[in-house]
Amino acid sequence: MIIFRADGNRHIGSGHVMRCLSIADAFRRAGEESLFVMAEDAMKDVVESRGHQVKLLGGSFDQTKKELPIFLSLLDALKPKLIVVDSYYVTERYFLILSETNLPIWYIDDYGKTAFSVRGILNYNAYGPDIDYRGLYEGEGLCVPRLLLGPTYAPLRDVYRDVPKRMVAKECKNVLISTGGSDPLSVAKRLVDHLQSNSAEDRLCFHFLVTPLNRDREYLFQLPVDPSRIVIHDRLNCLKDIILASDLAVSAAGSTMYELCACGLPTINYILADNQISGCQAFARLGYMDSCGDLRGHEEQIGGLIYTAVLKLSKNYEERKRMAEAMQSYVDGLGADRVVTELIKCF
Repeated sequence: MIIFRADGNRHIGSGHVMRCLSIADAFRRAGEESLFVMAEDAMKDVVESRGHQVKLLGGSFDQTKKELPIFLSLLDALKPKLIVVDSYYVTERYFLILSETNLPIWYIDDYGKTAFSVRGILNYNAYGPDIDYRGLYEGEGLCVPRLLLGPTYAPLRDVYRDVPKRMVAKECKNVLISTGGSDPLSVAKRLVDHLQSNSAEDRLCFHFLVTPLNRDREYLFQLPVDPSRIVIHDRLNCLKDIILASDLAVSAAGSTMYELCACGLPTINYILADNQISGCQAFARLGYMDSCGDLRGHEEQIGGLIYTAVLKLSKNYEERKRMAEAMQSYVDGLGADRVVTELIKCF
């Protein structure tokens, strides 16, 4: 059995759990079952809908120190082959105590700022290979862990493996809006309000993905809209079909960017949290995506900023075509299988 320690809720979004689910699915293909250990039940149904078990610790996602006695007892009873931790609220001491179990521990990292007592690090972000992990660990006098770095290891669902080359339409019609699990900046609401107040002469239809964690969910579903202009999508289990049916996307600069790459969908990203800054900058530097930058502090202008960026890219067929080809050459959808191949070596 593989243990995943990850949480998701309105405060931290769903990304930690979703990327762990992709790895768990790949483990299942390799004949290994997984158990998700979570502080609370906000995403319990999502995990179980994918066929994986859940154990709740009954604590809080940001109080990992308090959960250790229960977690250690669980590990002693289950004796898993491996532990994968995905949380920003763990500490050096947390991993030191876990390491006393003598179980292989891997950490999914997005920052590369702290050295932990772990067997391996997964940082699949575009900027992952640029982080000096060796210098970080040697500077702390710790053994350098096994490193899996860069989008080669991006843990996507198996449906994103071997996606056919995108044929980019000259006329842009359908625009996908992905705002993350909880949409803390109310991007969907602000963009919908902007579209409602402006004419539809652009001939674009905007498709909004709204998750159960979205803070404006009730508002968005009660709002009367023109379905030829605005479509609100609810509880999509997999984004692949709607990504393939779209001509352009706007996305928070999180894990969804790698799914969009695998499908070659020209994308405008934006930043809603500190952990997205480096990813956003890396994709812009590499020329794989356009960006609206950091929208925090610009909440009142969000609708107009995003709409202007969409309008500009939608009219540039050659740029969308170039972007689609570059994105698909960058991410092939096989990352989760590569991760599992490496983690199994630790058994």
